[in-house]
Amino acid sequence: MRINTPGKNQTELILREGLIVFFSYRTPVACINNGVAYKTNRKYSTTTTRHINDWLTENANSMVIEEQGQEYFDGLTFNR
Repeated sequence: MRINTPGKNQTELILREGLIVFFSYRTPVACINNGVAYKTNRKYSTTTTRHINDWLTENANSMVIEEQGQEYFDGLTFNR
């Protein structure tokens, strides 16, 4: 497990090969899981939306980006 801080109020939690969870402030809002990029469908502030879009632009490359309910991100655990 590793933790990176790509920007102010932004955190990446790299749990294992193929699973990276992105947090804006303290909220998990996007991830890459086994080659698929996901972002929350919940509406947050302009800043959090920018954090998500910037992170996905930097990390998702040519991946398809799917939307998931916030529950998906809240339920990500260390044993997945």
